[in-house]
Amino acid sequence: VDISDFDDSNPDWKLVSVKSDRQSKFYPCCPGEDYPVLHFNVTLKRRWPSMSIHNEI
Repeated sequence: VDISDFDDSNPDWKLVSVKSDRQSKFYPCCPGEDYPVLHFNVTLKRRWPSMSIHNEI
């Protein structure tokens, strides 16, 4: 999946990659008909500088 046009302005997360896979599933009830199964793997990276913990005493 091409992510070059993705808007990367989210302050908390960075989109690293998106991968997709298409498979055809066949069922005994419907011979000759395939049902597409789509799998997406989305990898995000946390932008730690935007997340900080402050302790006050």
